[in-house]
Amino acid sequence: FDGNIIYFTPIEFKVLVYLVQKGENVSSRENIFSSVWKKETSKANPVDVYIRHLRKKFSQYFDFDVIKTVRNEGYTINGTRIAVGEKLYLKFPNYACEAFCIGLQEQ
Repeated sequence: FDGNIIYFTPIEFKVLVYLVQKGENVSSRENIFSSVWKKETSKANPVDVYIRHLRKKFSQYFDFDVIKTVRNEGYTINGTRIAVGEKLYLKFPNYACEAFCIGLQEQ
């Protein structure tokens, strides 16, 4: 492996896995929310908050947008999944780079 290793909180990782599993399909905020947060949350819009967290982490390693916003529709990811589990291997063929994503355990 010759890429970056990036660590994510449990919720960040759930959002990332959801996007990756949808592939090139656009995921609406509502669909992400209902998949990741099974119950109500007190935060006004947690999806936007966690998308921002993911973008910030990815921006430390890549100079392109890993997560794209599709106006009035939702989000999509700019990479292909190799494996999903507690670890996620992402490949970005258009940019000749890759990332090994690890979800940290809840404490």
